[in-house]
Amino acid sequence: MPNEAEASEISGKCIENIENAINAAETMWKSGIENIVITCADKGALLYNQNGPEFLPSYKVSPVIDPAGAGDAFAGAFAYGLWKGLSLNTCMKLANVVGALTVKKYGTGISIPSRQEVVDFIKRNNIDINLGNI
Repeated sequence: MPNEAEASEISGKCIENIENAINAAETMWKSGIENIVITCADKGALLYNQNGPEFLPSYKVSPVIDPAGAGDAFAGAFAYGLWKGLSLNTCMKLANVVGALTVKKYGTGISIPSRQEVVDFIKRNNIDINLGNI
């Protein structure tokens, strides 16, 4: 689960947009990595696997206070989703929600949203995630 800069270094491809991220992910996939997630900061995240690329744009929030820690919060939420048995697509949605909410507070650890904040955001924005699974 590299970010854009890390994926660029791993793949040898310059990443300036989503198309570049797809090319980088395809290069990594061809090297034998089965599932690649490239985080693209405020643009969203890309999942690439045997089904090809799937880009999920980030959820826009306001105000943006501090982006520090959003990538780590995304990764943690994605891992949590895997642990709960969610599909990769649902893990991406959940991780995007948590990453987005994280930027609304200052700091890293203290900015991670509560489960209730995540559930409320999912409900408010009609995001297709079965809340019974999170």
